[in-house]
Amino acid sequence: MSMPSPLYVETEPPGLARLGRDPTGQDDSNLTRDVLSTYNSLRAFESDYDKAQGQLRAIASTWLLAGIGAVGVILNSELSYVPATSTAASQGLPAATASILRQLLMFVVSLGMISLWRLDQKVYQNLLHNVFALGYWIEYKYPLVPPTRMLLYHGNNDITDSLGQFYSRPVGVILTCAVLNLLHAMFGIGDLATAIWSWTAPSLLPQTQWLPCAAVMTLHALHTLVTLLASRNWGSLRDLLPIAAQQAKDKREAPPQRSSY
Repeated sequence: MSMPSPLYVETEPPGLARLGRDPTGQDDSNLTRDVLSTYNSLRAFESDYDKAQGQLRAIASTWLLAGIGAVGVILNSELSYVPATSTAASQGLPAATASILRQLLMFVVSLGMISLWRLDQKVYQNLLHNVFALGYWIEYKYPLVPPTRMLLYHGNNDITDSLGQFYSRPVGVILTCAVLNLLHAMFGIGDLATAIWSWTAPSLLPQTQWLPCAAVMTLHALHTLVTLLASRNWGSLRDLLPIAAQQAKDKREAPPQRSSY
């Protein structure tokens, strides 16, 4: 789905200048009705996008908690591992098997979080920004409209990046846990901690135990890095507002003087 380009920075949204006016450019008697009708209809779009984003974040939270629970089950199975004997079958999972399962699981959880992050911030947040920016333009153009969005924007920072942290921080934590799991597969966490404490080189375990984890870890890290870099270009509310609004915000001034018609 392609996103609208930020056309509103230097010029007002297409058609806004003609809102409630006749072809000669003179104000007609329906100006107030047309402007307020258009302005009030924006709230329905904002409400729909807000609900969609709320549902996506609820899904993301459930997905993350399910992943944490699954990792806990694998860890518990590894800790309770008992090798097979001549009289009894093995119980639990050996360390090598548990490590690759955790590595795969954390990669899948990260993929899910990033997919929801893209859908939330790249699609619905951009749609919400466009609706908010259109409402801002109407307030800026027509003083008869209460300056609700103007005051909201100038009383708060652009929270686009803060909203993205709902996803980016858990994704970063998952990546960190994946690195620790790889180190566990390569050296064993206990042996690695002992080696660090005693300032000695840790002993590397056989490649067959950690090479699959390293391959998954490489894909995981690359996918996360590409997403973090791409997220910087997903657009911001600032890009859609009038230059006067941006300048006033930069100078920490009050909202810009509104136009008169």
